[in-house]
Amino acid sequence: MAFPIAARFAYPDAGYKGGQELAARHLTPGKVYMVTRLEVGRSSSSLFLDIPDGPAFGFNTVMFEAADADDVDGAIKWDDGEAEAGDEGISTAGELADYLATQPRDRRVILRKDAEGNGHSPLAEAWESMYVADSTWSGQTYVTPEDLAAVMAGPNPNGWSEEDGAPDDAERVIVLGPVN
Repeated sequence: MAFPIAARFAYPDAGYKGGQELAARHLTPGKVYMVTRLEVGRSSSSLFLDIPDGPAFGFNTVMFEAADADDVDGAIKWDDGEAEAGDEGISTAGELADYLATQPRDRRVILRKDAEGNGHSPLAEAWESMYVADSTWSGQTYVTPEDLAAVMAGPNPNGWSEEDGAPDDAERVIVLGPVN
């Protein structure tokens, strides 16, 4: 390995409390930084980062993961709407949380209605569900086993039964719902 190397601030909750607070004042979760120096100690190691007008001290290495130097200018690669089949984009709660952590808490979330950008709608709700993909692009959602059990244990005005549960190959997901 040769310098310069890059590191992503991926684990803001790792390390000692004082180091976490220091990092929170100077770093952005998910952002990639250039490493100018690495100091390896017996019980702790520090990365010194190239931050313009930033601190001259190092940050605990446990807060970082290896990154590509090509990612230094942006915190996280966000889908620009031109994703090709097989592109990953943001597909997990962790990836979405990392991206959202870089944004102001009062920033509104808007959902695109389709891949071509034919309309947009504000986020209205989020819920946990079970999902089975029909293809790479779409699938079916089902009620969680816990929700189905709760409905069946109480008043059941819709007449749900065990057959309304998710198939065995369903995975637990988070669904984001638009206003319309």
